[in-house]
Amino acid sequence: MKINYKEGELVYVPSQVTMNKYSSFDSQKYVVDYCTTKTPEYLLVVEQCVSDPREVGVFFNGDTWFIDQKDVYNGSKT
Repeated sequence: MKINYKEGELVYVPSQVTMNKYSSFDSQKYVVDYCTTKTPEYLLVVEQCVSDPREVGVFFNGDTWFIDQKDVYNGSKT
């Protein structure tokens, strides 16, 4: 398990991992939606979570979802 993934990196997300979508209001973040992966996925890191450095934003089903970095693994096949 790696921490501090960078934008453009590929990560492996196992099944049964919860991802959150946030909305901001008055510098507070609120969960507006969540989903749980049904199958393992390789996803692209698109954003670092500024308000919580433990989370990373990944591209999934056309949106940015945030996931705890402890739940993802390096997706590089090298």
